Amino acid sequence: MIAPQEFKKRWERLGDRLIMFPEISLCDVLLPATARTFLREAGLPEDAAPGLNFGTPQSGSLPRASILWRLPTAFDRYRIIGGNGSGDSVCLDEDANAQVVYLNHDNDFDRVLMASSVCTLAECLAELRDVIARTSDTGLVAPEHYDQLLERLRIIDPAACDNDGFWPAEISSLKPQPPKKWWHL
Repeated sequence: MIAPQEFKKRWERLGDRLIMFPEISLCDVLLPATARTFLREAGLPEDAAPGLNFGTPQSGSLPRASILWRLPTAFDRYRIIGGNGSGDSVCLDEDANAQVVYLNHDNDFDRVLMASSVCTLAECLAELRDVIARTSDTGLVAPEHYDQLLERLRIIDPAACDNDGFWPAEISSLKPQPPKKWWHL
């Protein structure tokens, strides 16, 4: 598991910004001590591939998905820490030891596991960014690099890399596809 200061140093070395979560934003959130420390001392990227952004409320604690989306109280357990490029809320699941999930608003707010913890999410994001940073002059990443990345992510967070997890589909969508021949359409 990556330590907060190690992640901070690794992420900021390329000049990218991290959003640290002040204690007021976490004061009533049910979190393991490791997650609370990580969010306060290192934080999460302001923006990160694949189309993620993170932030804190202007005041008060992290909002509940049930309030933002006017959902049943069963969604009280989800505390919003960011979003994805599709407009879904990225949340900490208070009832599942602060797993990081997104709620797919196009699919009845179906819960999709992104990471088993804040720490594993940060480490997976750093691994993805490192692969992207090693792109060639053309800006393309070779398909085999994405295969290797998915294997590293499986080591970091096996649960988020199973068939229903976040990473396999995301990595697949980032992977360059061979051009289709017009006669194969």
